[in-house]
Amino acid sequence: MMDFFGEKRGMLLGEITQIFGITFSNIVGRAIATGFGQVSIDKKMAKYFFEGVELTTKTIKELTQIFLNEDIPVPSSSDYFVTDSTVAPFSEKLMLTHMLVLSSAGVASLGMALSENLRVDLETKYLTYISENMKFSKKGANILIDREWLEQPPTVLKHKDLVGL
Repeated sequence: MMDFFGEKRGMLLGEITQIFGITFSNIVGRAIATGFGQVSIDKKMAKYFFEGVELTTKTIKELTQIFLNEDIPVPSSSDYFVTDSTVAPFSEKLMLTHMLVLSSAGVASLGMALSENLRVDLETKYLTYISENMKFSKKGANILIDREWLEQPPTVLKHKDLVGL
Protein backbone atom coordinates (compact mmCIF):
# COMPACT_ATOMS: atom_id res chain seq x y z
CA MET A 1 0.00 0.00 0.00
CA MET A 2 1.42 3.40 -0.97
CA ASP A 3 1.26 6.71 0.91
CA PHE A 4 2.19 10.24 -0.18
CA PHE A 5 5.85 9.66 0.60
CA GLY A 6 6.23 6.05 -0.48
CA GLU A 7 5.16 2.83 1.18
CA LYS A 8 2.70 3.23 4.05
CA ARG A 9 4.15 2.09 7.36
CA GLY A 10 2.35 -0.12 9.85
CA MET A 11 0.28 1.47 12.55
CA LEU A 12 1.83 2.46 15.86
CA LEU A 13 0.38 1.15 19.11
CA GLY A 14 -0.86 4.63 20.08
CA GLU A 15 -2.69 4.97 16.76
CA ILE A 16 -4.32 1.56 17.19
CA THR A 17 -5.33 2.46 20.74
CA GLN A 18 -6.91 5.73 19.62
CA ILE A 19 -8.84 4.10 16.76
CA PHE A 20 -10.04 1.33 19.06
CA GLY A 21 -11.23 3.86 21.66
CA ILE A 22 -13.01 6.01 19.08
CA THR A 23 -14.65 2.94 17.55
CA PHE A 24 -15.82 1.64 20.92
CA SER A 25 -17.16 5.07 21.94
CA ASN A 26 -19.11 5.22 18.68
CA ILE A 27 -20.54 1.73 19.29
CA VAL A 28 -21.85 2.87 22.69
CA GLY A 29 -22.99 6.21 21.23
CA ARG A 30 -24.88 4.44 18.47
CA ALA A 31 -26.74 2.31 21.02
CA ILE A 32 -27.65 5.39 23.08
CA ALA A 33 -28.74 7.37 20.00
CA THR A 34 -30.84 4.42 18.81
CA GLY A 35 -32.53 4.08 22.18
CA PHE A 36 -33.20 7.80 22.48
CA GLY A 37 -34.51 7.93 18.91
CA GLN A 38 -36.97 5.10 19.38
CA VAL A 39 -38.43 6.50 22.63
CA SER A 40 -38.53 10.15 21.64
CA ILE A 41 -42.07 11.51 21.33
CA ASP A 42 -40.97 14.54 19.32
CA LYS A 43 -40.37 13.73 15.63
CA LYS A 44 -37.70 16.43 15.24
CA MET A 45 -35.78 15.03 18.21
CA ALA A 46 -36.16 11.45 16.98
CA LYS A 47 -34.85 12.50 13.58
CA TYR A 48 -31.87 14.18 15.28
CA PHE A 49 -31.08 11.09 17.35
CA PHE A 50 -31.26 8.82 14.30
CA GLU A 51 -28.95 11.22 12.47
CA GLY A 52 -26.54 10.44 15.31
CA VAL A 53 -27.03 6.74 14.58
CA GLU A 54 -26.07 7.33 10.94
CA LEU A 55 -23.01 9.39 11.91
CA THR A 56 -21.73 6.79 14.38
CA THR A 57 -22.43 3.92 11.98
CA LYS A 58 -20.38 5.62 9.26
CA THR A 59 -17.49 6.21 11.66
CA ILE A 60 -17.58 2.63 12.95
CA LYS A 61 -17.57 1.19 9.41
CA GLU A 62 -14.63 3.35 8.28
CA LEU A 63 -12.50 2.72 11.35
CA THR A 64 -13.30 -1.00 11.32
CA GLN A 65 -12.14 -1.10 7.71
CA ILE A 66 -8.77 0.35 8.79
CA PHE A 67 -8.40 -2.51 11.28
CA LEU A 68 -9.32 -5.06 8.61
CA ASN A 69 -6.84 -3.55 6.14
CA GLU A 70 -4.08 -3.67 8.78
CA ASP A 71 -5.01 -7.23 9.84
CA ILE A 72 -5.87 -6.07 13.38
CA PRO A 73 -8.75 -7.61 15.38
CA VAL A 74 -11.92 -5.54 15.16
CA PRO A 75 -13.85 -4.34 18.25
CA SER A 76 -17.17 -6.15 18.46
CA SER A 77 -20.43 -4.30 18.13
CA SER A 78 -23.33 -4.89 20.47
CA ASP A 79 -26.48 -3.62 18.84
CA TYR A 80 -28.48 -5.82 21.18
CA PHE A 81 -27.92 -3.18 23.90
CA VAL A 82 -31.16 -1.54 22.83
CA THR A 83 -34.47 -3.10 23.82
CA ASP A 84 -37.78 -2.72 21.98
CA SER A 85 -39.18 -0.25 24.52
CA THR A 86 -40.88 2.90 23.24
CA VAL A 87 -41.33 4.47 26.68
CA ALA A 88 -38.84 7.24 27.40
CA PRO A 89 -36.96 6.76 30.69
CA PHE A 90 -35.82 10.39 30.58
CA SER A 91 -37.15 13.74 29.45
CA GLU A 92 -36.49 14.94 25.91
CA LYS A 93 -34.35 17.73 27.36
CA LEU A 94 -32.16 15.31 29.31
CA MET A 95 -31.75 12.96 26.35
CA LEU A 96 -30.77 15.82 24.05
CA THR A 97 -28.34 17.23 26.61
CA HIS A 98 -26.78 13.79 27.04
CA MET A 99 -26.40 13.43 23.28
CA LEU A 100 -24.64 16.81 23.12
CA VAL A 101 -22.28 15.82 25.95
CA LEU A 102 -21.45 12.58 24.10
CA SER A 103 -20.84 14.49 20.89
CA SER A 104 -18.56 16.99 22.65
CA ALA A 105 -16.63 14.14 24.26
CA GLY A 106 -16.28 12.62 20.79
CA VAL A 107 -14.75 15.82 19.44
CA ALA A 108 -12.32 15.87 22.39
CA SER A 109 -11.33 12.23 21.77
CA LEU A 110 -10.79 12.91 18.08
CA GLY A 111 -8.66 15.94 18.93
CA MET A 112 -6.51 13.79 21.21
CA ALA A 113 -6.19 11.14 18.51
CA LEU A 114 -5.26 13.81 15.99
CA SER A 115 -2.52 15.14 18.26
CA GLU A 116 -0.99 11.67 18.69
CA ASN A 117 -1.30 10.66 15.05
CA LEU A 118 1.61 10.44 12.61
CA ARG A 119 -0.24 9.23 9.49
CA VAL A 120 -1.75 11.58 6.91
CA ASP A 121 -4.61 9.20 6.05
CA LEU A 122 -5.75 9.09 9.67
CA GLU A 123 -5.32 12.84 10.07
CA THR A 124 -7.74 13.44 7.21
CA LYS A 125 -10.32 11.06 8.72
CA TYR A 126 -10.06 12.64 12.17
CA LEU A 127 -10.50 16.15 10.79
CA THR A 128 -13.55 15.01 8.82
CA TYR A 129 -15.05 13.32 11.90
CA ILE A 130 -14.42 16.42 14.02
CA SER A 131 -16.20 18.58 11.45
CA GLU A 132 -19.16 16.18 11.21
CA ASN A 133 -19.44 15.93 15.01
CA MET A 134 -19.38 19.70 15.39
CA LYS A 135 -22.13 20.12 12.76
CA PHE A 136 -24.18 17.47 14.55
CA SER A 137 -23.63 19.23 17.90
CA LYS A 138 -24.66 22.57 16.40
CA LYS A 139 -27.97 21.06 15.22
CA GLY A 140 -28.61 19.76 18.72
CA ALA A 141 -27.65 23.08 20.32
CA ASN A 142 -30.06 24.85 17.96
CA ILE A 143 -32.86 22.55 19.11
CA LEU A 144 -32.01 23.44 22.73
CA ILE A 145 -32.08 27.14 21.86
CA ASP A 146 -35.32 26.91 19.87
CA ARG A 147 -37.05 25.23 22.81
CA GLU A 148 -35.49 27.63 25.32
CA TRP A 149 -33.86 24.70 27.11
CA LEU A 150 -30.34 26.12 26.97
CA GLU A 151 -29.48 27.76 30.26
CA GLN A 152 -27.03 30.60 30.86
CA PRO A 153 -23.71 29.10 31.89
CA PRO A 154 -22.09 30.51 35.03
CA THR A 155 -20.32 33.81 34.46
CA VAL A 156 -17.70 35.79 36.35
CA LEU A 157 -19.07 37.45 39.45
CA LYS A 158 -18.74 41.25 39.36
CA HIS A 159 -18.92 42.45 42.94
CA LYS A 160 -19.65 46.06 41.96
CA ASP A 161 -22.80 44.88 40.17
CA LEU A 162 -24.09 43.35 43.42
CA VAL A 163 -24.37 46.77 45.05
CA GLY A 164 -25.45 48.65 41.94
CA LEU A 165 -22.23 50.61 41.24
